[in-house]
Amino acid sequence: MKLACEGCDAVVEGETADALHSAMMAHGEEGHSNFFEGKSPDEIEEMKKMMDAHVRQMITDQN
Repeated sequence: MKLACEGCDAVVEGETADALHSAMMAHGEEGHSNFFEGKSPDEIEEMKKMMDAHVRQMITDQN
């Protein structure tokens, strides 16, 4: 399975939906860490929850 990042040109791969989700979440945290700069721990946690839901929806929509 493959999923394109909406924030850059990266295409993330995973053998299963769960693996793809984990890979995309890791990509987001590593490749787009600038989004977290200056945010409080609570704000970062909320952003990660939103990203988690969005990535899950992207995977669902793709299938």
